[in-house]
Amino acid sequence: MSKKIVRHDVDLANLPPLTEKQKAELAALAARTNGEIDYSDIPPLTKEFWNNAVRGRFYKPTKTSTTVRIDSDVLAWLRAQGKGYQSRINAILRREMLSLTAKESGSRFLDHRHRDRNGEISRKHGNTHVGTLRKLYGVRFALGFEDTDTLAHILAKLDEPSLTKLVEDHEGGKLGEVLGAA
Repeated sequence: MSKKIVRHDVDLANLPPLTEKQKAELAALAARTNGEIDYSDIPPLTKEFWNNAVRGRFYKPTKTSTTVRIDSDVLAWLRAQGKGYQSRINAILRREMLSLTAKESGSRFLDHRHRDRNGEISRKHGNTHVGTLRKLYGVRFALGFEDTDTLAHILAKLDEPSLTKLVEDHEGGKLGEVLGAA
């Protein structure tokens, strides 16, 4: 017994017109109120369900074959740990990617809140904590100060005129000199 395969090509840009029967069915569905919809085959989603929900639980990324040049000592170290060194490379890279993605999304959030259209830092208040600024500028920003220290305290202590100048010194590697002089 052979099965006949039927294929239809549909041009989504040129769909055939709806029949009168299809139009009537759509009109009847549109006229229904929410109370008339039968949800008996769909379980209600409770708060408990959403509290236990996991994003991407069944997501499995595709694998792509590539050639990468790795330092010999790094490859030897990975192989010395036993079978599965390529999976370990992938796990290390994924962990780093997720770490950087989390930092970028956090800084992107802060950037949208605290930068103007020209990219200049604006609307930072003197009571902004160093911990918040480190989310934007990195964990090494304003070393020697506590996460709970305020921007106003740092600027006064370092005799910096503004956060913009402080960031320039930080990114230019001059903040160490400024800290040494303070």
